[in-house]
Amino acid sequence: MVFTGVATVAGAAGLSHWGSRADREVIYAGHWRSATGELRRIALPDAQTPGAGQRVAHPGSTVIVLSPETEVQATLYRERREARLHSGEAHFAVQYNPARPFTVHTRAGQVQVVGTAFTVADRGGAVTVAVEDGQVRVVRRGAPSAAIDTPADAIELRVGDRLALRDGLAPVLHRIAAADVAAWHSGWLVFDDVPLTEAVSAINAFRAVPLVLADAATGRLRLTARFRASDEQALLAALPVTLPVSVERQADGRVQVRARP
Repeated sequence: MVFTGVATVAGAAGLSHWGSRADREVIYAGHWRSATGELRRIALPDAQTPGAGQRVAHPGSTVIVLSPETEVQATLYRERREARLHSGEAHFAVQYNPARPFTVHTRAGQVQVVGTAFTVADRGGAVTVAVEDGQVRVVRRGAPSAAIDTPADAIELRVGDRLALRDGLAPVLHRIAAADVAAWHSGWLVFDDVPLTEAVSAINAFRAVPLVLADAATGRLRLTARFRASDEQALLAALPVTLPVSVERQADGRVQVRARP
């Protein structure tokens, strides 16, 4: 696993909305992608600057860590901070600043915070939000823009909450250990009643040679397990024990997972 922290500054079109002149003024924009097996750490330049004779109560800056095969944009304005998760999974440790709220845009909606630590994931199945520290507010796609300030139209998440959003289905909320929210930071892949098709997408981000599901029925099996991301043999040995599946290496090197009859 590789951990890098090189930032490439680029435009962040599509994140902004019209407001005051200060609210529209971009002071920083970045766009990053991580490769297979790569963790990427980005520190945003949003640390609070104290005035004369003042002390900043919450020093430091927002840090975004991209898991493998992730794409994220971020734009800082004078009065707000915004990011967009295009794909993959990212951990956000947001610098506390109620005067400049931080919003993460996803395919399924928006996540708004003023200062907390959480993950957002989108690997093509459910869009998930999990809270490691603090509190976040989730507004689903299609809600009116004013809903971000209307608790009745939002879902409030606290430490240990994990929310899954799927198109056309009701949101699913369940509890997980806060330490498992971003376990991939320390090389662990943790799944709690996750469809195998979604788990395999996350596993493959860490693998040079992907796992392949034999059919849709296999993908619908639900996985609860904990694996070392770097230990391929342990993963392949554990899957048939954890689930009613067989694991077979193909001629092209890929590994096929098939539900047992």
